[in-house]
Order: sequence, then structure tokens, then C-alpha cells
Amino acid sequence: MFKKNNLLKDGYSEKDYPNFLVNKGMSLYADTILHANEINRRPWIDNKLAYDYYLNSIRPRKRYSKWFKKTKNEDLELLKE
Repeated sequence: MFKKNNLLKDGYSEKDYPNFLVNKGMSLYADTILHANEINRRPWIDNKLAYDYYLNSIRPRKRYSKWFKKTKNEDLELLKE
């Protein structure tokens, strides 16, 4: 996210591009959430088209955040027992 390198031209294929994970990662930031929504609204587009959209529309910037993880609810586990 902090470099503008076209990885699909550098040897990666479209099959290696995880569109779902990239959309999930882009939805974590305030400046990229609208772009992720636009790609999510069009699930029929090719991976290359989604990659090119992100490559040409998002400015390079260092973005760091933690992924949301599923937490265990102890009260729910108690109710299950």
C-alpha cells in the first residue's frame, strides 16, 4: 500500500490475487473504505480489473492496523453448557 508497483506484470498471476482479502483489508481504513465498497458492489469483475482499480485510484501511504479476530464470549460458552 505504500508503493505503486504493478505486481501482475512482475510475475504474479490473476489467480494469485486474493480479491476478497484485499477488499477486507481496504475496508479497515477511512480513505479506502469507499473504494472497497465500489469493488464489493461489482463481484462479477475480473481480478485484474479490481487490481488495476486499486492501483490507479488509491494514493500510496503507509497504513497499519490489526485484523479483527473472532473473540470468545465466555457468557455464551456458559449458556451452551
